[in-house]
Amino acid sequence: MKVRDKALKVDVEVRAKECPTYACYWPRQNPGVFIQGRGYSNPTKDYLCGNREIRGCPAVCEPRKTPNVGGNRQGRYPGLVRLTARFGVW
Repeated sequence: MKVRDKALKVDVEVRAKECPTYACYWPRQNPGVFIQGRGYSNPTKDYLCGNREIRGCPAVCEPRKTPNVGGNRQGRYPGLVRLTARFGVW
């Protein structure tokens, strides 16, 4: 199902209508298919939830503690912030 992301102003492929309010929500552009030796091919302009595409949806989704202002762009290394918060390495 597709929902409208208010920060990015695009339609994002997600599992459920409530997904943008969950902490696991990660909107990203569809890179296409990876072929070894060639890289990514068939890129599209569609957006999808990156966690759903890479790892699958978690069994229990937690609601987001802070609003997702400006998409997932939280500084220079947004993934590092998420990992340090998850493993308690502050």
